[in-house]
Amino acid sequence: MERKTGNWKVLCTECYNEPISHKTEVMKEMIFRDKYPFIEPDIEANKRFIQNNELFLGLLHLKEFKEPIIEIGCGTGKYLKLLEMSGKKKIVGIDISKNEIGIAKKYLKYSKLEQGNALGSRFKHNSFEIVMCCGVAHHTPSPRGVFNECVRICKYNGRIVFAIYRKHSLYYWDYLLFNRIVKLIFKMKIEKIFYPLLKLWFLFLDGNWADNKLLLSKTSDRYLTPVVKFFSEEDILWWIIENDLKLITKSSICRDSVMTFLIEK
Repeated sequence: MERKTGNWKVLCTECYNEPISHKTEVMKEMIFRDKYPFIEPDIEANKRFIQNNELFLGLLHLKEFKEPIIEIGCGTGKYLKLLEMSGKKKIVGIDISKNEIGIAKKYLKYSKLEQGNALGSRFKHNSFEIVMCCGVAHHTPSPRGVFNECVRICKYNGRIVFAIYRKHSLYYWDYLLFNRIVKLIFKMKIEKIFYPLLKLWFLFLDGNWADNKLLLSKTSDRYLTPVVKFFSEEDILWWIIENDLKLITKSSICRDSVMTFLIEK
């Protein structure tokens, strides 16, 4: 995609002046993440990732990450720990969940962490070389507002690493078919009866066997989260065009259920 001429500042006013409905969704997601935090960073998996020189989200190598770096929606520090282990030190992470930030602090040495809203951070325009938002925007009231916030705080010629759920994917249909059933199971507090079945289902989906702790994390993130939105690739490409950005490359992960984009401002 070629860079267009024009004004990149297509910022949503909701980044700073969220309507009541948005604030309600943000509050629901914050309460949910505090109750069902992601699991801790997997140190051994990170070592294998670095040793094999794998592509981050199918997009770029860790050595290509320029500092300073920020991750919007850092959770318990899964990706921040990977960056630290690759030698990065000028890193910032924000997340809406106080609980997840507390967990992340136990595992991170250099990253500066704080609780914050993805729709409107405290950082100045053009602050970071790399802005990461990996699987977070689709759990917010306005994924497009989150994308615009990534653009705002990214430096000129900096890069945005963006991942978001794909419409009409395996996860899209899986969520539509089963999320109400799983929510009912958890509401009735009989989820442990279904753990063996859920483990088999995630083995099919991910190719990996999950212990009870990982299973709870995966199940809550996949079915119980109060805010989930899906988009087409065309939707994201249009956001890129409207903000006068350049698409470097794109890929997909999780059986094509998550689209990933590397974008230059």
